[in-house]
Amino acid sequence: MISLALLCFAVYGEVLGYYFTSMDAFPLLLIGKIDSLKDIGKVFSSPLGGGFPFGTYYRPLSELSYGIDYLIWGKNPMGYHLTDILLHLINSIMVFVIAGILFSDFRRGLMYAWIASILFLLNPLGAAVVPSIARRQDMLIALMLCLCLLSFAKAERAGKNRTAWYALSMIIGFLAVFSKESAFVLPVLIWLLSFIFSNDGDYKKRSITAVKRSAPFLSLALLNTFLHVYLFGSWGVHGSSGLSQNAAAAIKSFFTLAGPLEILQLSLPLKAAALLVISLAAFLFLMNALRKHGVRGFLDVILSRERRVYTYLLTFILTFMALFTVSGKSLDFYHYLPNMAVIILAVMALADTFTKKWVSIVVKFSGGILAAYAFFYSPVFVDYTAWRSSSELTRKTLDETEKALGSDRDASRIYLINWPGFIGLESEAPGTNSTILVSYSMEAWAEWSGLRPSRQVEFIHVSYTSFPAGKISARLGYVFKDKKIHASAAGCRLAPSKFPYKGEIPFKLIIDADNTKGELTFTRELENNERLFLYDINGIRIVRKAVSG
Repeated sequence: MISLALLCFAVYGEVLGYYFTSMDAFPLLLIGKIDSLKDIGKVFSSPLGGGFPFGTYYRPLSELSYGIDYLIWGKNPMGYHLTDILLHLINSIMVFVIAGILFSDFRRGLMYAWIASILFLLNPLGAAVVPSIARRQDMLIALMLCLCLLSFAKAERAGKNRTAWYALSMIIGFLAVFSKESAFVLPVLIWLLSFIFSNDGDYKKRSITAVKRSAPFLSLALLNTFLHVYLFGSWGVHGSSGLSQNAAAAIKSFFTLAGPLEILQLSLPLKAAALLVISLAAFLFLMNALRKHGVRGFLDVILSRERRVYTYLLTFILTFMALFTVSGKSLDFYHYLPNMAVIILAVMALADTFTKKWVSIVVKFSGGILAAYAFFYSPVFVDYTAWRSSSELTRKTLDETEKALGSDRDASRIYLINWPGFIGLESEAPGTNSTILVSYSMEAWAEWSGLRPSRQVEFIHVSYTSFPAGKISARLGYVFKDKKIHASAAGCRLAPSKFPYKGEIPFKLIIDADNTKGELTFTRELENNERLFLYDINGIRIVRKAVSG
């Protein structure tokens, strides 16, 4: 644990100096801000981040964590980042504890458990989660689900205090479900745990017992759903819009967890073909095993003492892959929790012995590749500069915006042109992409920072600029001519806002196909309370009144 703590701060210590990163940070901070007891009620009766554009997700315990940070640290970003680093450290320790239990039958089991915890701590997916406080909910649900499953496993085997252990697992399960909706799969994970690790030879009875054990955890998901609909009037979370989105989520989920395949940078058709071949091979293997052993014989094989850990870890991973596929969304940080099982499975493959030589070669080679990927693509060897750049740009942009508004008391409607939006957008590798500011995050920042209620400022995000990961050295140029602003970019890309303003704006924006030039044509002059903020690397240019010539 000491070695993990030293390694964690050596790798992620730089994050303590970061500003608030990601465009979702300020809406989350605003709803979680606690100044009085009344604000605690607000946390438990408000959707995540205030709703738009998140959807009406109900995650009050995630929001409460920001409120606790606010009570301790105020507006100092270092404290919030410290909380996230400690959460990642605790989750790495959880991997050590769980792997230590699972590897207890192995020679030098604790050493392999220690290796697993180090690989999880250093995994590239950590670089996609730890620097951004908006991703804290993924670390919270990982911690709560692990503690819940451990408590349940203890209850299943406890000679004394069994009821107390069940009650504890239910309490922690409640915390998990109200941290993030992904915890709705908890009843499935509990059922699998009870069924797979039971010593009862009667599989029907075993299945019924597992249903009884998991049913109370289903009530937690139903409670969250009831409160969600009662408070907000409808379910209102983002879901799949069609079969193609489900298929894309399945592909993304598989390649995120199978990290070494992701670095091959295959095109989407090749990824789909690879997943189809792997799925077909797995299906044929399953059918052959069922033909050879029968259903009961197959269950006897996969639930034997030496194989049931593999079975549970695989079903754990597949449960989350199925969840992401059904929901139609699969982002890299979603895989923080199932990646725990992937790492433990990879190290277990390296530590275990196999009777068949070809099985040993295939399994150990696969485990070795996964372990090597987790280590050599970790922040130890890869410079994840996207978050550092995001921090610097966010801090500078907000400082300049606050200074500009402080010297211009009449400005109340701000149009944001070529605002810093994304860094590292070209890459799909975990941890290399970050987001900065759009209109809804600027709105939340204005209120959270204290700019309101002294004045009402409306931010309208019209277009954004995306930068490559690394040092920001791009150039943006603007030429005013004939009621038009001609924008040009070098080293970055221009794009329309992902969240376009639905009201009237005093101009039209056209961006070239190569995303390096744009033309903004005014349809009317700016009114006295309107300002156009043109972003440049060297600062913000403010247009108070647009005229021809």
